[in-house]
Formats: sequence, C-alpha cells, structure tokens
Amino acid sequence: MKHLILIAILAGCASPGKRLNNISLGMSKREVIHIMGTPNSVKAADNVEVLVYAVDRFWSAEAFTYVGEYWIELENDEVIRYGKPGDFGNAAPPTQKIIIERSGAGY
Repeated sequence: MKHLILIAILAGCASPGKRLNNISLGMSKREVIHIMGTPNSVKAADNVEVLVYAVDRFWSAEAFTYVGEYWIELENDEVIRYGKPGDFGNAAPPTQKIIIERSGAGY
C-alpha cells in the first residue's frame, strides 16, 4: 500500500520539462493547463496570449530557483506555437564574423 501511494505522488509531481512533451499545436488553453498546471505568469498582446512556465526548477541551499522559461502561445484559445522565448523569432539570431588565419606548411 505504501508503494502505491508513493508512486501516485511521484507521478503527480512530474517536472514541467517532462509534461511539455505532451503539448501539441491546436490544443486548447484548458487542455494545456490540465497538463501543465497553472502558469507562472501570463502575457498578452493583440489576440495572442502567452502562458509562461518555469522549467528546470530546483532547490538549492539558498532558495528555490529556476533556470529557464517555456512559453506556450495561444490564439483564439488554440496553441499556435510553443518553446523557449528565443525560439519565437522575436529575438534576432546572433551574428558574428569569424576570421580564420591559416599559417604553417600547406597554407
């Protein structure tokens, strides 16, 4: 009996990162919240709503912290995209010019 209770508790405590694997395009907000739980925050602009979830949470000796965020964007109550904030195209990709100097035999 004790083992069944422990399994039930652990199953209900799946990390946000693990639950994210169950999100898919077209889901309703209600379905997302059923899978992910209450978002840590909500953002909105125009007709788009963004549910923000903290991922990679951990306890340290100092405090409870999290490493990153995961966004789920909804339009007309349907998931239109999801991922890390930088995945959404609103952040320009990094650009860097790399110069390689070659020296030695054969160059």
